[in-house]
Amino acid sequence: MRSHHSYDGTVLAVVHEPRDTHDRSPLVLELCGVTRTDAEAVAARVAHSHRAYDVELHAPKDDPPRHHAPHDTPAGAPRDDTPGGVPDHAPQDDAPQDGAPDDAPQGSAPRDGMSRDGVSRDGVPGPAGGAGRYLLRLSPLSPLSPLSPDGPDGPDGSGTPLTDDLLADLLAPPGAGTVPVRGHQRALLEAAAGQQDGPGRFVEQLHWDWTGPLDLTRFTASWQSLAEREAVLRASFDWAGAPRLVLHERAAVEVVHHGHTGAGWEDLLRSERERGFELYRPPLLRVALIEGPPRASRAGGAGQARTASRTDAGTGAGAGGGLGSARLLVTYHRALLDERGARLLVRQFYRSYLAGGVLPGADRRPDIRDHAHWLARQDDAAARQFWTAAAPPADAATSPGRPADPPRPTDQLSPPHPTDPLRPRPADLPSSADPPRPADVPAPTDPLSSAAPTDPPRPADPSHLADPSSPADQIRPPRPADVPAPADPSSPADQLHPPRPADPPGPVGETGGAGGRTDGAGRPGGRTDGAGRPVGGTGRIRRRLGSVQSARLRSWAGVRGAGESSALHLVWALLLYRAAKAGGPLPVAFGVDLSGRDMGLRGAAGVPGLLGGPLPVTLTVEEAAPLTDLLVRARDAALDLTAYAWVCGDQVRRWSGRTSRSPLTETAVRFETHPGLPADLRLELAAQGITAGAPQSAGGAGVLPLTLVAHHDGEDALVLDVLYDRARFTGTDAAEILAHCLHLLRSLPGRVHERFTVADALALLGTAQVPAVTPPPPAGPPPSEVPGAPVVLRAGRAGADLVCLVTVPGVTPGAYDLFLRAHRGPERIVSLTLADAQAPPAALADLPAGTGRLTVCGVGPAGPVAHGIARRTARRTGRTPAVVMTGLGSAPETARALARALSAVRTRST
Repeated sequence: MRSHHSYDGTVLAVVHEPRDTHDRSPLVLELCGVTRTDAEAVAARVAHSHRAYDVELHAPKDDPPRHHAPHDTPAGAPRDDTPGGVPDHAPQDDAPQDGAPDDAPQGSAPRDGMSRDGVSRDGVPGPAGGAGRYLLRLSPLSPLSPLSPDGPDGPDGSGTPLTDDLLADLLAPPGAGTVPVRGHQRALLEAAAGQQDGPGRFVEQLHWDWTGPLDLTRFTASWQSLAEREAVLRASFDWAGAPRLVLHERAAVEVVHHGHTGAGWEDLLRSERERGFELYRPPLLRVALIEGPPRASRAGGAGQARTASRTDAGTGAGAGGGLGSARLLVTYHRALLDERGARLLVRQFYRSYLAGGVLPGADRRPDIRDHAHWLARQDDAAARQFWTAAAPPADAATSPGRPADPPRPTDQLSPPHPTDPLRPRPADLPSSADPPRPADVPAPTDPLSSAAPTDPPRPADPSHLADPSSPADQIRPPRPADVPAPADPSSPADQLHPPRPADPPGPVGETGGAGGRTDGAGRPGGRTDGAGRPVGGTGRIRRRLGSVQSARLRSWAGVRGAGESSALHLVWALLLYRAAKAGGPLPVAFGVDLSGRDMGLRGAAGVPGLLGGPLPVTLTVEEAAPLTDLLVRARDAALDLTAYAWVCGDQVRRWSGRTSRSPLTETAVRFETHPGLPADLRLELAAQGITAGAPQSAGGAGVLPLTLVAHHDGEDALVLDVLYDRARFTGTDAAEILAHCLHLLRSLPGRVHERFTVADALALLGTAQVPAVTPPPPAGPPPSEVPGAPVVLRAGRAGADLVCLVTVPGVTPGAYDLFLRAHRGPERIVSLTLADAQAPPAALADLPAGTGRLTVCGVGPAGPVAHGIARRTARRTGRTPAVVMTGLGSAPETARALARALSAVRTRST
């Protein structure tokens, strides 16, 4: 039996007084604004995960303390046999709790001025009643137990036993199971939580067509049933301490039904991306259903949009299908799911729909919990030894372009140059809004294929080895099959639906991507600087290698014992080498994205989630060497990585002696294989009159400045997307990089003799100019070494206590503002903003004279920083400050948690 916990928005707060002691005295923390059930769930979770302590919970009014033995399995904590699992027993009903009238800040709005969600009518958060305060006492069981795994001085050099793992267990939602976040997922979470490029940066999308009857009630119930079977759809993130995946008991999948409307398809894609996700709130996936052409049986009027969930599944068309055709859009967060994982969920959705909206069985295993357990068992000794030697050297070439000249007036794609065959051409490929194609099948010799072992291979096609109508050293004109048909005047471009198969592509085939924008012609648009260069966001350009040329490339690589991905890595290494203008042997380095699904975990190929990530490949390029040798070395280097797909870039940097701010690569290559619908599902759908198109990707962004993404379309043609950082590349330069890549991919299959060298391959690009790239800003001192200056937010009364609000990347936006609006106390309030989650040694070194007690507050990831500042202050001044740390949630809930905790501090001081 599992706990019946689901996300309710509650934010926990902890008050602690870090004293300047190094003995083994108990660690005492006060839990503020929690019910007895929640307090016991937190205590049980801490006792289960931190067995070096005897955990004792003291209830209010001197109730007898309750002990929690380390071997007890708490509600919401993983059992030993199901690591990271969801709770196995339900908590008892909440016992009545004493109110806490002193929790309300002085002068706060009265109770009758609050709305049902605890927010005053003017939007200011107010106090929440019905909860009490509990003391959690952690006593070391052995005087020899270490303070923390980071050494005798703790992770912040302050000698504290309050580690990030302990803080994560204190502040995570009570009653929910958690699993650690590791590897590439951790890097994505840290980047996404900081929201440096807006909430849509790491949001990705799949869309496809549905033709045939569609029952909206059954459709919505199918997604909800899927969420009840797939832990990843009930997961959210917590990064208050050590990053965790929080596994909730329930989560309602948002399904929005858009009626027939004149809104643009690109506008809908962009608005869904820019909505982003609240990473602390599950699920991190939502669905939109857009009606197709109206038919007589369609229910609902034009222009309507309605949201369906498990609780209102009756909304929409009744049984028998009210829609004849529709466009489906799934939006999800990349930190939780990769594209293959999202496609696996779509497959399971179809099974649920065919079963009447209810997916039979319990949780499908293995899942992300089992993956986390598998990661925890890995011995990194072999990986450490491998990466110590295989990490890119400091002098490796990593950029695909030369340093940029001063910014150009615009960031538009230039028209084809009459004498330069390598300039990007509009007919290379339709834009990314092309309709979905049939399911793709992976190539057999691709060592980086993320397909499951059971996926059928793609047979080689030797009949396409030669194309007499297209010399290998030229960019051939597009074949008739590659050129879209003329425009369909019956489908205007401003309609909500993407272009039909007959619609022509935009002249440049570029979309704005996550955080980016395009104009009506597909050219880059949006925010620019004074010179017209777009600032921030991700651009996306798509091109296509024809099906005949793709077959020739596969055959050329296959004869040499390699796959298409190895040929793509070879070409990318050539472009990096050419941009460096070395003139001699030079190592080049780029990232190779691994799915992580070929690990030793049984059934990993079918696990939806984010299991892998990019790892650096280093190849030494020498112009006199045979090109075939470089191809084979690219294949072998990629195969060597597959054993360490669970390793992340931070580990590689640490093992190779690189600093955390030293980039390993600037670009990455990702070769995707898309699992299609099994034949039995297609037959069952056809039996019900349903035709489902193959999902197609839209949007997306990478952590690196430029990512090359490759996949096959329904005609076995190789499709290439370049995702680029608009702050580093113009659209013109990104398109030129892609054009050079395509030119080499077209040309190399015509060079079959073994004496063909790297220099010969580079000569195929002729005198084409190396594209430009804006260098990154020069690295300054680490942010943690730059002391922050406190900013006075409220002067307070003379001699009043001092409250410092600490802000780091990942703090809930608006939480401190709402707290300040509601606070009526006499305290002097200052703000300290830091560039990273490390406390500068000199923070708050110059405290104003004549102030009262210091309280340092940190929301989410600022909690450990606030604790480090408070502890150093105690050591330096001999006075004991208080530290307030809260969990993660909405701005109103977080502001309320701060108010409750500061009220507890005020009560202690009186």
